[in-house]
Amino acid sequence: MQLVKLLLLFILISFSTSSCQNNDSEKELWINKSFYDKFKDSTVRDSLANRISLGDSVAYQELREIYFLSTRQEEFLYFALIMANNFDYKEAYFDIHWILKERANQSGDSVLSKLSSYALKKSGKHDF
Repeated sequence: MQLVKLLLLFILISFSTSSCQNNDSEKELWINKSFYDKFKDSTVRDSLANRISLGDSVAYQELREIYFLSTRQEEFLYFALIMANNFDYKEAYFDIHWILKERANQSGDSVLSKLSSYALKKSGKHDF
């Protein structure tokens, strides 16, 4: 539990340095407009987030799809941490690994790389 709190604190601090900017040109980068619309619909996101807090893996997959296909993977980390920590959901550990690995590759941060490896180990999957 202490490790998760440290991980959350570290991640929040490191991600706060790269704030998201919302503008109209951003919309052009989205892979699929339907996911953009779902992402912008806070009612849908809030409903799925509430179900995730109860351990609903189907809601997790739906929200994951919305965030990932809307190029908002890093923002999804919070939900992955909830499912991994509270419900030991293996897919969430893998998502944590993927998100942290991408960030570590961009920044060269060795701590994120180690945390990514730890999450991969917890997921039970192999990195190819």
